[in-house]
Amino acid sequence: MKISIIGFGRSGRSAARLAEALGYEVFVSERANISLPYPGETGGHTERILDGEIVVVSPGVPDFPLLEEARKMGKEVIDELEFAYRYMRGKVIAVTGTNGKTTTCGMIHEILKVAGTRCFLAGNIYPGVPLSEVALKTDTRTITVVEVSSFQLERISMFRPDVGIVMNISPDHMDRYNNFQEYAEAKKRLFMNHTGEDIAILNLDDPVLSSWDIPSQRLFFSRSKDADIYMNGDCARLKSGECVFKKDDIKLIGDFFVEDGMAAALGTISLGLNPEFVKKGLSRFKGIPHRMEIVKTEPLIVNNSMCTNPVAFRSSISSMKGALVFMGGRLKNLDPEELAKAAMENAGFVILFGESRNRLAEILEKHGYDKFYVAETLEDGVKKAKEMGAESILFSPGGSSHDMFKNFAERGEAFKRLVKEYFNG
Repeated sequence: MKISIIGFGRSGRSAARLAEALGYEVFVSERANISLPYPGETGGHTERILDGEIVVVSPGVPDFPLLEEARKMGKEVIDELEFAYRYMRGKVIAVTGTNGKTTTCGMIHEILKVAGTRCFLAGNIYPGVPLSEVALKTDTRTITVVEVSSFQLERISMFRPDVGIVMNISPDHMDRYNNFQEYAEAKKRLFMNHTGEDIAILNLDDPVLSSWDIPSQRLFFSRSKDADIYMNGDCARLKSGECVFKKDDIKLIGDFFVEDGMAAALGTISLGLNPEFVKKGLSRFKGIPHRMEIVKTEPLIVNNSMCTNPVAFRSSISSMKGALVFMGGRLKNLDPEELAKAAMENAGFVILFGESRNRLAEILEKHGYDKFYVAETLEDGVKKAKEMGAESILFSPGGSSHDMFKNFAERGEAFKRLVKEYFNG
C-alpha cells in the first residue's frame, strides 16, 4: 500500500517512519524546498499525492483543493494522530482544550509513573513526540497520554480515546476557523466515536463544555461548584468527600493549575488507579518548559512563552500582579483589547514586542495607559527590563510566536538565553 505524507515537519517525519516500519510505500509532499529521505516532491503539493491510497496530512496544513479531490476519489484523508492510533494497543487518555492541555498531560503522565504503570506521553506536545513514535511500542498493559489539538481532530475518523478530557474552550486560532463555534465543534470531535462505555472529563465551570450533549459517561471538575471532583478550600475532593490533593501539592506559580490537577486526578482514577497516587504524582511534578517556568529567582523571572491567547494571558498575569510583563507576538485574529485590558489591570509595566507591538501600544495609549515600552527586538526588551530593575518579570506574550520564531519553544529558549546574558544567569 502507498501512503502519501503531506508536510514533512515533526508529525510528517514520524508518520513516514511509522509507515515505513509497517512496510508501506512512502511518498512525501512538502511545500518547502528541503532534502527528503523518501521519494517525494518539494516546493509545493501536486497531483502526485493522489497516487497514495491513504493521504496522511500534518496538522499544520489546512485543507486545499487536492485534498478534496482525494476524498472524491474515495481515498482516506487523515491526520497523523488518526494514522498512528490505528496501530496502537492499550488504553488512551486524550487531552484537548484551549489552555492547560500540556500541563494536564504532564501531570497524568507523572501520576501514572508513580503508580508503576507502563505509559507513554505523546501527541501535539512539547517536550514530547508525535503519536506515531510510540504506536508500535504500546501493548495491552500500556496507558498512552496524548495531547490533541483542534487541527488534529479535524481529520480523525476512528480515533476513540478511552478517556477524553477537555480543559476549557475560549476563542483561539481565528486565523484558521471562521468563527468560535467552528473551533468548538472541532474540539468536540474528540468524542465523535464515544459510546456509553467511554469517559469524558469536562470543566463544569465552562459554559460551553457543561452544555455539551455527548454519548460518553460525563465526569466534571470544578473550582466553584459541586462536581465529581471540586475545590473545597485548599483541598480537591471527590464526591465521596475524600481529599485527593491539596493546592500546595502543586509546586507551580498560579492557582489555575488546580484545574489541571483535578482533571489529571479524574483521568487516572477513572481508569482504576488508587487515588493515593494522585497526591504523590502531583507533588513530584516539576512543570513543563515554557509554561510558568521559573528561569531565575532573584529577581523572579518566569518564562511563559506557551501563552498564545488572551485567556491564557489573563490567567497567567493575574498570578503575578505588579510584574513587568512582556506582551506581543502574532494575534491570530484575536481581540487585542482583551490583552490590553488584562495588562492594564494586572501589570506593573509592559514591554511590547513582535509584530503586534505598535497596535497594542496604540490601544494602551487610547485608554490613557503609559506604563509601557515598545521594543524593537526581544533583546531590546530584555535590556529595558534589566535597566528598570523590576522585582518580578513575566514573559507571557499572549500572541503566537510565528511572527519571529518557528514555535513557542524557540521563542522561550531565545528569551532564556537573553536572561542568562543580561541578568548573569
